[in-house]
Amino acid sequence: MENAYDFRKKLLTVHEDNIRDEKRTQKEGEFFIPDNAVIAISEDACEVIKTAADDFADYLKTSMGINSTVKKGAASPDVTVCIAKDSNVDIGDAASYRGFMIKTDENGICVYGHDARGAAQGLFYLEDVMSFEKAPAVSFGTTYKKPLFSPQMVHSGYGLDKYPDEYLARVAHEGRDVILVFTKDVNQTPDGYLDFNDLIRRAARYGLDVYAYSYMISEMNPEEPEAEAYYDNSYGRLFRECPGLKGVTLVGESVEFPSKDPNIAPGRHNRAEVDGIPIGKNTAGWWPCEDYYIWVNMIKKVVRKYQPDADIVFWTYNWGSRPEKYRLKLIESLPTDISLQATFEMFETRKCGNAITRCSDYTLSFVGPGKYFKSEAEAAKKRGIRLYSMTNTAGMAWDLGVIPYEPMPHQWIKRYNEMRKAHDNWGLCGIMESHHYGLYPSFISKLSKWAFWEPREDLSEVLKKVIMGTFGKENYEKVDAALNCLSNAIGYFTPNDADQYGAFRVGPSYPFNLERIAAIPSD
Repeated sequence: MENAYDFRKKLLTVHEDNIRDEKRTQKEGEFFIPDNAVIAISEDACEVIKTAADDFADYLKTSMGINSTVKKGAASPDVTVCIAKDSNVDIGDAASYRGFMIKTDENGICVYGHDARGAAQGLFYLEDVMSFEKAPAVSFGTTYKKPLFSPQMVHSGYGLDKYPDEYLARVAHEGRDVILVFTKDVNQTPDGYLDFNDLIRRAARYGLDVYAYSYMISEMNPEEPEAEAYYDNSYGRLFRECPGLKGVTLVGESVEFPSKDPNIAPGRHNRAEVDGIPIGKNTAGWWPCEDYYIWVNMIKKVVRKYQPDADIVFWTYNWGSRPEKYRLKLIESLPTDISLQATFEMFETRKCGNAITRCSDYTLSFVGPGKYFKSEAEAAKKRGIRLYSMTNTAGMAWDLGVIPYEPMPHQWIKRYNEMRKAHDNWGLCGIMESHHYGLYPSFISKLSKWAFWEPREDLSEVLKKVIMGTFGKENYEKVDAALNCLSNAIGYFTPNDADQYGAFRVGPSYPFNLERIAAIPSD
């Protein structure tokens, strides 16, 4: 039996205790990190590198039983961590944001980051390699890595908008680079007060940026004479008082504004009524209003007055099922210096056995991409707009709310491969990887971390490494067979409203769904 919230103990455990296999000895062509190892950083190393180097020393002690010391400017160290350009080292194609090169020979290991975050990711990569081997062993040779996607945005799995330092470290170890905070106002989340600037400062130590996920409903049309002052006092003030924020995510239902589009009705949260009687029209949050581009330009203007490179993420989640001509007309009007986000699998209708089922929200039952995503991806590419997607690849969709992650790696791999194709075909470059449920570090999130590096690896081989590192080499075949069964089974899940918004989404505390009729889609 566990007490309530005992799962948080695991989330606050950055390094697993004593995973070394003492029978695993040094092989030819390997560097074995010795006891009393020296980890060298530069005299002027920044906080991100110092934090990562101290973290690596803790990993060696906690997980491998090896004492080590972090020293500035140490001679003949066992591990060297530095910025490539500061050492006049060419790291080739890895010379991009968060990229790194690792060179290993009989004299030790050198981690060259393109930037400080790349150097930190190089150390986390070494931790993964040694954890897979259950030994402080790194093969001789050179490794180049850079992220396939950035940003990789996640919510907290510790608790909504709750980010203790140890959990921030876990997020960084999983290769993600952005955390999301639901934002009603400056320092205000739906759960109450949160010091945004403190979170921004603490997250930065681990190489993480903070994006506001807007809950700031707009009361004024952007074409009104007082509109700029009005929005400057909300979105502008947010970035003025929290200058470290790197972006804001805007989704229809959370940011509704008084649109003048003739296809919609006044009202809030899709409740368009007259005298309590629905009038059969959507409200602005659920329709690709023809004047959304004016509103987006207003948000962009007031935000970038204070943060010139802020990422404005416009997410089309709420109207993906609306007629394509209206959706694409909106995309054709949007500014090209923002990011367009489309959900990867949503709104798809498909057969499941003899039944017709529809992807009402996020699900792993359909790999994707869906027709809605494809249409918007093509439109974004045509316009030259950065393309993001909501992919759930932190490991948890909205299929089964009683579990922390979906242990269906073969099905996830199919999605990763389709995401790689979307990157190549349409320029998919950023991903939102969780919503509400958050990131729960697991062998699934480790699998996606390794799937989202370039150069790309064979994901079946990556899965084999991850399973052996998690469950033991002796258990590989049995575990893989069981996980393959689960991966096949998720394809028979029916993610309709009545399931996802009822027992499957929130678990046994809500076992019945008595107030809704489960309508079968006709198409």
